Amino acid sequence: MIKSLRFLKGAILLTLIFLIIIVCVHAAGDALTTARVFEGIKLFCASDKLILTLGVLVILQIIAMNCSGFIMEQLLTLFSILLFAEMATIALGPEISLTAELHQLATSVGQPNPLKTNPALYWLIPLVWFLCLMGAKHQVRAFCTALICYVLWLVLSPIVQTAISDWAASDSAVLPQLKGLMDGAAWMPTLVLGAFFLLFSLILSILDNIIPDKKTPQA
Repeated sequence: MIKSLRFLKGAILLTLIFLIIIVCVHAAGDALTTARVFEGIKLFCASDKLILTLGVLVILQIIAMNCSGFIMEQLLTLFSILLFAEMATIALGPEISLTAELHQLATSVGQPNPLKTNPALYWLIPLVWFLCLMGAKHQVRAFCTALICYVLWLVLSPIVQTAISDWAASDSAVLPQLKGLMDGAAWMPTLVLGAFFLLFSLILSILDNIIPDKKTPQA
């Protein structure tokens, strides 16, 4: 009975998350409003039967392999970072939550504040985060790891950016091609550092699932 309930819980949560992510990806080029999200879900379920069927089959296979908790924990780590970024954007502005360089890049592509141009993200990110929280096994670890990595990224990004800018401005730059690349893409160090912390947090989440929990000895 308990296994059946876990199977049903995992199937429902993963299906909902899969559907929301697919609809958001489909609408990535347009403003993501609440009306567009619900319209996209309706159109997707009505037209893309093959993708929906394959997605559900993959989800059922993941659950049958007893990997649903592992997948949910990875998603929880990712969406915890997005949730912290959303809260920082609301409280401090995108210049702080995205760092100055990434904010300039976002502005150049017409997304100075992704939350305002895509208002559905205000509730979509917390919703998916909550769904992941319900299905993850090591909830506190994933949440704290995501928080630490995001804070470290915000703190270290200006330091790394300044160090690389000083190096690029010096006459002793070792690789001229790399120097030219950095001059044309000032956002790259921040992006690479963010990718490193994201990968690091996901690897820690993987290790949490690979390494078995210590069982308390029975008296």
